[in-house]
Amino acid sequence: MNILLVRTKIISQRIASDYEGRFVPVGLLLVAAVLEQAGHLVEFTDLSITDMQTLQHRLSVFKPQLVGIGAMSVEYERVVELAAICREKLPHAEIVVGGPIASANPVKLLEDSVIDYAVLGEGEETIVELADCVEHKKDVSAIRGIAFKREGRAVVNKRRGNVELAQNPYPARHLIDMEKYISTYTERFQQPQVAGRPIRGTNLTVSRGCPYSCIYCDKNVFGNKWRVRPVAHVLDEIEHLGGEYGINALMFDDDIFDLNKAWVRDFCAGVKKRQLKVIWHCNSRCNHSDAGLFALMYEAGCRSIAFGIEYGNQAVLDRVKKKLKVAEIERSVYMAKAAGFFVTGYFMLGMLDETRETINDTIKLAVKLPFDAGGFGITVPMMGTELFRLAADRGLVEPDSWGQKDRTRYRSNLTKNLSYEELDKLLRLAGWKFFWSRESRKTPKFINRTISESFPLLYWIGGGDFQGLVSKLNSIRRNLRLPLP
Repeated sequence: MNILLVRTKIISQRIASDYEGRFVPVGLLLVAAVLEQAGHLVEFTDLSITDMQTLQHRLSVFKPQLVGIGAMSVEYERVVELAAICREKLPHAEIVVGGPIASANPVKLLEDSVIDYAVLGEGEETIVELADCVEHKKDVSAIRGIAFKREGRAVVNKRRGNVELAQNPYPARHLIDMEKYISTYTERFQQPQVAGRPIRGTNLTVSRGCPYSCIYCDKNVFGNKWRVRPVAHVLDEIEHLGGEYGINALMFDDDIFDLNKAWVRDFCAGVKKRQLKVIWHCNSRCNHSDAGLFALMYEAGCRSIAFGIEYGNQAVLDRVKKKLKVAEIERSVYMAKAAGFFVTGYFMLGMLDETRETINDTIKLAVKLPFDAGGFGITVPMMGTELFRLAADRGLVEPDSWGQKDRTRYRSNLTKNLSYEELDKLLRLAGWKFFWSRESRKTPKFINRTISESFPLLYWIGGGDFQGLVSKLNSIRRNLRLPLP
């Protein structure tokens, strides 16, 4: 059976830039791989790379009997629109949606659109069963892990257990033009080459799940149990990527790469034993920092690490169930810098009941610590999270809304006494002060401090527009691999 998988367009300059890299949609390509193993003919379209006209042409020529769409919960409007286009083009094709959007609220997703099925949780096993039923026109009511329509109403089946990661094939990267995704990660890696060869980087996933319970995080797909692929399985894939695509730089996109220290030690030992000439980036958690482990990671090629810090006020950290202390944040950032890593910190402003004072605590912490890079965002309650339920109970979001329209704009204000305009100004202030506080700047600190403190005047003169020019100049600097002035 012909099956077309589609990734929605990501609306975010930063995510689609060379700074973050064009991430390969590993999840959808894993789905493609298991469908190919089951004997289906699969094609893939990434609307972040190509356009709608190309998709419509592929629908007309390939004529899939099943169209699968993968998306985040913030992409609801685009998914519904995309499904309608597919239905208009191919009235008899079945349409299935997976990813966080399908698990967050499958009833609304199905009943408010032309979508036929939603895959709940991890989809590799479920999609193979569903495809078999669609191909042979069999009843789907017994398939675990799906929601479907019956007389216009959604029926939600019982979920199935987690997938055994070691049994998954490699993502079907042969279905995409890898050259369009390979990146140099201009700021993550402060070197243009690896073992005398130009950097060719891509993303890789080794684990699923998270044992923590932060109220803003959506874990409807992968759940609370952290699971990791066998070390040999991961090392084999790294060798495959090197041989097939010349990859020598990796962005591990797992939420927490180093949760299991024994696994990380084995991985680092395996990299050295196989003499893999790669450098890599990973995401960590500040309460997991370990100087000895960081040293091993550096020896095995780790050059960049990122921490999801979120808030710099202890009361707010406790309220969001982060299970993290401000002292742990400070300790881990200095430890990572001492290990030689390029260190990135991510922060959020505007949590439920936040005040100007608690937001300023976050800004002060970000400016104080020796980060090399970082980012700030407005807290947005995502459907399917505890934060969304709390915000809906207070009437701060509509119970059936899906949050932000994309990954760069926000729709909600959860703060205690700030207006949208005040919150936006604090966001811009945070970015400005952080930008001028980098330890690696060559200009004298008193000059940086003077420029940093000039924000009120510059904002009064030009609103937030003056930051756009600075951002463009900084983007040029990164692409030229120039150091901070």
